[in-house]
Amino acid sequence: MLTYIKTFGPLRIPLITLVVVDMILRPEPGRPANLEGFGVITDLIAPVLVPILFMLLLLDAIMTGVYMSSMQGEQKVRYRVVLFTDLILAIVFIWYWIPYFKALNF
Repeated sequence: MLTYIKTFGPLRIPLITLVVVDMILRPEPGRPANLEGFGVITDLIAPVLVPILFMLLLLDAIMTGVYMSSMQGEQKVRYRVVLFTDLILAIVFIWYWIPYFKALNF
């Protein structure tokens, strides 16, 4: 497990952590926003971070693909693991947040 975590490097680990924390902080879809206390973080800040984190995951996947194209052997396998992890996490992340954004009723 530790070698799997080391595969990601020092900048991807905080990105993945932020994505997981943002998924945990998702408010219930359709619930009115709470504008005081901890509700500010869950109801206002967490939804704003969704598009930013989603685009960062996709940007990291693109850059990983670029680096992977010039690598060989073990490094190529490492970047392939990172690429698939980024893409799977991006899909799960946006899938998890879709009900919240649908409930906003623009």
